[in-house]
Amino acid sequence: MAKTGLVTLFWAAIGGIIPTFLWLRFWFSQVKKPESTGFLSFLYIMGMVCIFIVFPIDQWILSTHLSQREHILAFAGVEEVLKVFITMVIAFGGVRTRKPTDYTLFLVTTALGFSALENTLYLIDPITQNNITSILFAGNLRFIGATLLHTVCVAIVGIMLGIAFYENNFMKWIHGLFGLGVAIGLHAVFNYFMMVNTTRSIMIGLAGLWFVGMIVIVIFNRIQKMSEDAEKYLQT
Repeated sequence: MAKTGLVTLFWAAIGGIIPTFLWLRFWFSQVKKPESTGFLSFLYIMGMVCIFIVFPIDQWILSTHLSQREHILAFAGVEEVLKVFITMVIAFGGVRTRKPTDYTLFLVTTALGFSALENTLYLIDPITQNNITSILFAGNLRFIGATLLHTVCVAIVGIMLGIAFYENNFMKWIHGLFGLGVAIGLHAVFNYFMMVNTTRSIMIGLAGLWFVGMIVIVIFNRIQKMSEDAEKYLQT
């Protein structure tokens, strides 16, 4: 029994982690000189740790007398705030954040660690039941939906902080809080469409998320280009 449990956990971990590595490779292929692997690995692991903090909070939220929409908003708020807070404590500072794009890359790394463990937990049940259809559906939906959601939401916060990179701390806080508000809203709206659980609602949710994701990537690359231009100007 224990052997079966370990095998199930192994395959769930493989299915949960690999998609996040693909997203990590994509994001860090966008920059010329990414941060050290050791530090990024630590952020990734801390993203996983966030799951153990979020789970009991979510259970408490479920026990409250909130409406369904309020539950959805609360779940989104807890996840986004925690991912941003953990990254802020570990990574944000003069030593680590040397470029405007660093905020986004650090946040994305934490979010993908969070998503990796969340994906793993979601895959355990269909793997245990040996339901190939459910495994493929859950795996694909996590890759093109939930994993992208976690990435895009924190990337919005990182982009807002990157825009305020050369501003004072007060303006960084304003930009960061605005980005966090947008991230929570996007997360809640996506979860709502998923919970409606119709083919139409799922397609609308995914299409909207990918549209926002493409905009985020375009803005991220634009910020990076502006950062490179600024560095060249300062060197002349």
